[in-house]
Amino acid sequence: TAAAQLRSGGPPIDLVQDYVGAREMVRGRNAYPVLTRAYASVGLTWPVPHRSTHPPTAFLLVLPVAWLSWQPAAAVWLVLMLAALAASYWAFGAAPGPAVALAPLTLLWPPGAWSMGQLTPVWLLGLALAWRLRHRPAHAGAAIALASLTKLLPALCLLPFLLMRRWSVLRGFAFVWAVAFAALLIFEPGVIARYLTVLRTASREQAARGENSALLWASAHNFGAAGVAVSAALVAAVLVQTLRRVRSHDTLDRLSWDGVSWAAVALLPIAW
Repeated sequence: TAAAQLRSGGPPIDLVQDYVGAREMVRGRNAYPVLTRAYASVGLTWPVPHRSTHPPTAFLLVLPVAWLSWQPAAAVWLVLMLAALAASYWAFGAAPGPAVALAPLTLLWPPGAWSMGQLTPVWLLGLALAWRLRHRPAHAGAAIALASLTKLLPALCLLPFLLMRRWSVLRGFAFVWAVAFAALLIFEPGVIARYLTVLRTASREQAARGENSALLWASAHNFGAAGVAVSAALVAAVLVQTLRRVRSHDTLDRLSWDGVSWAAVALLPIAW
């Protein structure tokens, strides 16, 4: 799928909903069409009779390629996501050369390859940059905000900074979100209200689907209330241990950062 995307072809990918949403938003139209129609608009057949559950801020991230027709946009997006992977490796400590080499090798790992047509690498890049900039809280807050434009939950990674009273992390976070809100209001003021409507309808319906693999929902589908209790206890234990570690050392180490980053993923309401 990733190779086909680079050749401007291939099967449907999740990015279509953000691509179409971005294009419709900048035209002042409904950025949340039924996805079957959204895919058909770019020449793809995929029966998805519901609307996107992505926040409108996700559409902003796709604006750099939204002016292109779909196939070139998909190819350029893949290149940008490879660059995001390389930058993430660098932010986590790799030298520039190995970071660039590791990015395409990541496509040999199926989740890495499947992520090329999604927003996942942007989330990863934001949290990787926040880790690298952890001693500059305002900049780290801006990086966390970048990650949270994808699915909101990366904002959970503010907690360690707040526990250490690095209040300037909020300044960087708020700045990025203020710019994002301003852009949404300029492009299409009604898109926020439409998203809130989607949250009340499509999000609940999609979360309730049996193939939803988000931790808490999958536990409920497969093991009922007992599964939810165990999974919730696991997430709580990771968070509590992580925050205790941060508080006792008054510093943010890699284990703590990985713990809170994992919790943000584990609490996703929808994951396929």
